[in-house]
Amino acid sequence: MFSCCVRLLFVISGLTILASSGTAGLLTLTLNPHIYTVSAGGQVTLAGLFTTADAITGPYGQDFLFGLTSSSPHLGIVAGSVLFSEDFNPPVAGAWFEDEFGGGGYLGPPTINGPQTTNVSNLRTFVVPANTPAGTYFYSYGVGYDLNPLSTVLFDQSLQIRVTTTPEPATIWFSIGALALIAVTGRKRLQRWWPQ
Repeated sequence: MFSCCVRLLFVISGLTILASSGTAGLLTLTLNPHIYTVSAGGQVTLAGLFTTADAITGPYGQDFLFGLTSSSPHLGIVAGSVLFSEDFNPPVAGAWFEDEFGGGGYLGPPTINGPQTTNVSNLRTFVVPANTPAGTYFYSYGVGYDLNPLSTVLFDQSLQIRVTTTPEPATIWFSIGALALIAVTGRKRLQRWWPQ
């Protein structure tokens, strides 16, 4: 709870500085696409672009994932580290949890130099937990750059991960084998009844 209050104070002080300084910039992340379909236990690589009309510059610092519903599961990562993770109950500003990543695994632009609109690029690969029920889960994803001058980074709050269920490979192979056996057996019976 203490770290949540510290973060809230940090955000409020940052907004106060932004409001008082006329040189603050704005960087917007737009996921492209913003809807991803994956099976439970599968991987999904987010992609998107950044837009800023302001003269800002800065290197990548960390990226964030917020779960926007109580059913949204924490996603794993294939590379890098989870720097911070916190569950909120009740939710804080509409988010049920926050995960912060760094230490590698970020695939997007290593620096931002505005004004610019970047190309669409991969951002990070996530792993959906294997036991996730089928359904649609809602997230907010953002990338933090250490921007100069102090600037605001707008996260994309439209991320949807649609988890589907697929038959296990053993079930598929069993079904293929059963169909092959039926075909061979049926052919032999037909040959007995209608010899060539």
